[in-house]
Amino acid sequence: MGAVVRALPYGRTDRRPARRLSTAGKVRVGKLNVDENPATASRFGARSIPTLLILRDGREIDRIVGAVPKQEIVRHLDAVL
Repeated sequence: MGAVVRALPYGRTDRRPARRLSTAGKVRVGKLNVDENPATASRFGARSIPTLLILRDGREIDRIVGAVPKQEIVRHLDAVL
């Protein structure tokens, strides 16, 4: 199996959790509460909520800022898988 891509959405925990995408088994999704972890959010430059970082081997390869439709997220993930 190839490298696993991590998609890390930054936001507040009161937001709805990310819905399952068709990339099961290829993507790990994590969530960070920026109110509880401001240093980590700052380290990654997450200035807007929501911010979705797509990482490969610990390095950012793509970023989505703002609310976007599911198809837009899938398009970004398909481009890096």
